[in-house]
Amino acid sequence: MGVSYDAVRRICKRQDQLGEAGLLPRYKQCGTTGIRLSVFYHRVSLWLKRAHPLWGAPYIHLQLDARYAMGRLPSIRTLQLWFKAAGLTKPRPQLLNSPKVWAEYPHQVWQVDAKEQQRTLDGTKVCWLTVVDEKSGAVLAAPVFPYGRIGQVPLGLICEQLQLIFRQWGLPQAIKIDNGRPFGDPKRLQIPLLPLWLVGYGIEPIWNRAARPTDNAKVERAQATTANWADLATCSDIADLRQKLAQVIVTQRERYPVRRLNEQTRQQAYPTIDTPLCLFEISHFDYQLVLAFLQRRSWHRKVSKIGVISFYYQRWFLNRSVADQWVSIRLEATSNEWVIFTDTGEFIKSFSNTVITEQALLSLATSQTNSDESC
Repeated sequence: MGVSYDAVRRICKRQDQLGEAGLLPRYKQCGTTGIRLSVFYHRVSLWLKRAHPLWGAPYIHLQLDARYAMGRLPSIRTLQLWFKAAGLTKPRPQLLNSPKVWAEYPHQVWQVDAKEQQRTLDGTKVCWLTVVDEKSGAVLAAPVFPYGRIGQVPLGLICEQLQLIFRQWGLPQAIKIDNGRPFGDPKRLQIPLLPLWLVGYGIEPIWNRAARPTDNAKVERAQATTANWADLATCSDIADLRQKLAQVIVTQRERYPVRRLNEQTRQQAYPTIDTPLCLFEISHFDYQLVLAFLQRRSWHRKVSKIGVISFYYQRWFLNRSVADQWVSIRLEATSNEWVIFTDTGEFIKSFSNTVITEQALLSLATSQTNSDESC
């Protein structure tokens, strides 16, 4: 049988002591038990996970490398197993697959979204805009404002921060934004001035579908990541938050290895991200682009009983003969007039465009009015 005499004696002895259970293989005694690498790394990694439960194993691995790189570090997978054994991980939710059409190269499309209703330790309400390049997934900037909601931030301050981002990264071809103010209108009754200001610089605004965060999935994920890494609960004030966000943005873009990119950083996988597609100049604003953008669209309003409609903060009297009827509004770019038609295409009246003027859009950069006050 190819079994030695000593092996047969051990088998017989186990049977005498344990019965039939002594004949079963002892798989639980196979392999190495306990912590294979340094106990120090095990204790430190668990301490970091408990102190920062929102940090993942890859980010904690970066912290170990930066702080305690005294020898061979445990792998990211080893950290994940340690956290799971200690009961420090949550099961990942299953997400529905939804086919999307994404940008084909860096800076073709940016995704922008606001992180709102946050507080620092000193009680200051803060919010910030996260700007992400859609193709690479790299976070480009996250300017912080001392307001609870982005709709409370003066439009001039938002424009100022956007100009700083454009000077560093250039102009994208399009920006994906939500329907909340100041970039959208929740009721979709009109287009706010801020996205029209972007149009004047050749940027196409793309509004996401209502209640569809998957349309802006890259920035939604990046917001959670940067907020977790910055660890808002430990930020003493807004200056501390700005500093930590700046650090984690550089880490996310230049140091963090991405599995789907073959463990490359986003900057390594997309080196052209450092090359702007189109340089930004304040003097390059083109009002004709705004008029052409508006001319491609139409709006609908229901006439009141006294023959009045409201549009862009104005009340226009049409005619009592069209009371309680629906009318369409279009811009005639040549004459810069709003033209109103019945639902059958019959002309009713026209009004000069006195709200969306070139001066009004350019003055946004210095405006102290917020989008909530301008409604």
